[in-house]
Amino acid sequence: MVNTFFLTLLVWGWSTPIFLDENWESDFIRIDKKYDIFYWLFKSRLNTPAPPLILWLPEGPGCSSAISVLTENGPYRISEDLNLTYNSFSWNNYADVIYIDQPLGTGFTTCEDESRIPRTELEIAQDLESFLNLFLKKYYEYYGRRFYIAGRSYGGHYVPFFAKYLLDKEFDSLRLKGIAIGNGLFDYTTQMQSYPIFSYEHGFINSFTYAGSALVYQISRTFIGLGLNKMGYLFLNIGNAIIRGVKKNFNIYDIRKECIGKKSSQNVFEPICYNYTNLINFMKRKDVLEELNVGNRTWQMCSSTVFKRMLDEDVFADMTPVMEDLLNRKNPIRIALFNGIKDWFCNNVGMKYFLQELKWPGQGKLKADPFKSWYVSGRKAGSYKTIDFLSYYEVEDAGHIVSADQPECEYDILTRLIYP
Repeated sequence: MVNTFFLTLLVWGWSTPIFLDENWESDFIRIDKKYDIFYWLFKSRLNTPAPPLILWLPEGPGCSSAISVLTENGPYRISEDLNLTYNSFSWNNYADVIYIDQPLGTGFTTCEDESRIPRTELEIAQDLESFLNLFLKKYYEYYGRRFYIAGRSYGGHYVPFFAKYLLDKEFDSLRLKGIAIGNGLFDYTTQMQSYPIFSYEHGFINSFTYAGSALVYQISRTFIGLGLNKMGYLFLNIGNAIIRGVKKNFNIYDIRKECIGKKSSQNVFEPICYNYTNLINFMKRKDVLEELNVGNRTWQMCSSTVFKRMLDEDVFADMTPVMEDLLNRKNPIRIALFNGIKDWFCNNVGMKYFLQELKWPGQGKLKADPFKSWYVSGRKAGSYKTIDFLSYYEVEDAGHIVSADQPECEYDILTRLIYP
């Protein structure tokens, strides 16, 4: 009979760690006397010397980085038994990646004083700068490292603004080389005008509904242009209701699917529309919280408090001037923009509207050059244009979350950005 003591040791030795064999760390970086920001740092799987560093800024505003780490472009996927499996197309294959819960009040990054939650991109950028400076003091090996900033959806605000902020301040502790934004929300007043035509072209609405909703969205745009954001938000929701009243319960992030999310205290702007039950239950596991070393903090997937704090001023802020500044610099950084074409919320029609409004030397060529087919692993992934240092990709068979629908395609875009 096998000795039970040695059998116990054998089983214990073969037990799988919660977060598998990834090289990772999590902690809090204190950015002022009272508040800190939670981060997960994942090292490159290849252990190459001095790999590039990517900062991932989660969407929302107010949604946790755990969504990306565990269901999107991070190292993991969650199985039905609430254990983790590997994501072969994780962004930390060739790079070190920092996922953070920001702004204050997001995820594990708590904020008891609501007035301290940022209201503008400038306030967010100041907190992020403090985070980076203190992060580099802790991880001094990253000084001078090639650096990229990336995000999705509301990353259309976070990413370009923070990139411009660092360049303006001549932040040279890291060498900012590029940004990547998927299905970005850059200028709501421009992009919302695409909702009627996108819905009409996909057969959601008829010409009468198209005309009515287009008028309502134009009224919304007018109010926002006058600085009356609450009225603009009201008419935006009326326009959405007109279209969604015809096409009931469709997933605004993937028109091929139904919306299965329910409005709850964790809802931010729209129904979440995806089943995140496994993610929420995984993040409730006591052993997971102990492994992450977050103490007695509770985790929330998305914070309505953070969103409402930013609604009055930031949500409808126009990032057009920010993007134009990045495009017109003497030494511009590389920019990769991409859209899953089945997304309604930040759709490819609205993205084209936004791109056509940008004033920069490559605008004429951007309009004139045809799209080229783009292949990944021998199959057509979509179409793209590259004008100088700007690339724009339209990804087939993907909605708002390209890394979930077509992970290899999004990974290919990242690889092309970092290793042109």
